[in-house]
Amino acid sequence: MQAPPDGEAMRCLYDEGRTEREMAGLLGVSRRRVADALLGAGIERRRSGLPRPMSRDELFSLAVTNGLSQSRLARMFGVADATMGIWLGECGLVLQPHLT
Repeated sequence: MQAPPDGEAMRCLYDEGRTEREMAGLLGVSRRRVADALLGAGIERRRSGLPRPMSRDELFSLAVTNGLSQSRLARMFGVADATMGIWLGECGLVLQPHLT
């Protein structure tokens, strides 16, 4: 049986905007173990399918005019890179996900 992931490590990764799947890969445990560890550490899980909090023009300005990467935008809005990717896709924008 796998040892439960460390609560502090979980909090740091989650605060970075990592998804449960990403944390599982980094920690070498299942996604279910990550979800259980988040619950056990009292960390509120993010909802999936968050609505985009800015207009297409605002997102375009941040991404294209200001040259911000998908990862940087995700950190700005406190969401996972994948969520930002969905928002960018909704606006017809495609960026490199891990460039800063």
